[in-house]
Amino acid sequence: MHTPEITGTIGAPKETLSLLLEKSDFNAQTMFIVITDFQGHRNIARYSVLVHNKEASTLSVPAFGPHYGQAGIEALRDVVQTAIASGVTNFKETVVNPYDFQRMTSDPDEADLKVLLSKANPTDYNIYI
Repeated sequence: MHTPEITGTIGAPKETLSLLLEKSDFNAQTMFIVITDFQGHRNIARYSVLVHNKEASTLSVPAFGPHYGQAGIEALRDVVQTAIASGVTNFKETVVNPYDFQRMTSDPDEADLKVLLSKANPTDYNIYI
């Protein structure tokens, strides 16, 4: 197991999107995990994205989704569409306790990565685009 590379600026969707796309390897073996701190509140949700590969992973800080306005919605859509276009088919969502969300998406250790992966459930990528 490895610790993911953290990228982006909290609350800056366009900057975070650019850095995530630059540093991530999207391919058919990639596990694409959308991480949020609340279930059932997609209209106000904040998201991080974990692009997980066997050799290396990249984790964005919280910067995607409606919580960050139209730019957050568009950035989430764009990263999902990029993953699809790159052959990713393994899309998952992990809901993390709000009290742990910031730490686990900004400074995770190996144990946090194991939690993020083990809590991941299959999701339909269409709900993010």
